[in-house]
Amino acid sequence: MKPPRHDDDLCLAHNTPLRIPAPRGVRVTCTAGVLWLTVEGESGDVLLRAGNSHLIRADGLALVEAIGHGRARLERIRLSPAARVQAWLSERWRRLAVGWLVSNNAARASFASLQRAAAD
Repeated sequence: MKPPRHDDDLCLAHNTPLRIPAPRGVRVTCTAGVLWLTVEGESGDVLLRAGNSHLIRADGLALVEAIGHGRARLERIRLSPAARVQAWLSERWRRLAVGWLVSNNAARASFASLQRAAAD
């Protein structure tokens, strides 16, 4: 179900997330209230207050939701070829770093459990 529109803004209600299809290159601008934006493939969630915006650079699932009531404007931005390459590289780098951290933390946990077992 599409949220009601007020002029060119989307009126969002609390606890009713709006899914943004094919989000890469979409700029989300908060025009009223506070919005919570989460994008699969981007580190951390984004809180937007009136006047703030965020350009989505990842391809993963994107959800925007109001905290209370709020309004948002969605605008698809055409990325230059250089910006597309930069977004692609930063996404690959992020995935590599996350993979390394996960495997490194798993290795540390295994090593720590071996040390505890040897100490007992």
